[in-house]
Amino acid sequence: MDKPVHTTPRAIIFVLVSTLLNGFAQVSYKFGANELFELPIYQNYYIILGIFLYLVSGLIMIYAFGHGQLSVLYPLVSAGFIWVNLLSAYFFQENIGPLKWLGITVIVMGITLIGRSKY
Repeated sequence: MDKPVHTTPRAIIFVLVSTLLNGFAQVSYKFGANELFELPIYQNYYIILGIFLYLVSGLIMIYAFGHGQLSVLYPLVSAGFIWVNLLSAYFFQENIGPLKWLGITVIVMGITLIGRSKY
């Protein structure tokens, strides 16, 4: 077994960028779902864009995992919940009520605690 890899700040940033791209992929899928029965899948550019964003997100995540500890980096994937809520409010005018804001706050606190742990 290889010795544990030190988690670099760069790896943390890459994971967060990956989760943001993943959030945009979800938004793209939502737009594509509105046209799902009007167009064949191969002509639904929102679905194709979503698949592409997932691919890029996954490649960035793989790179990040190679530069840090999985136990530090993977919990940061929960940032995706934050991005999806914010992007949904922006693109679809979905409401972010008090309980969602509380959930976002708890996720940010968790990410902060994990990020401040020894890595």
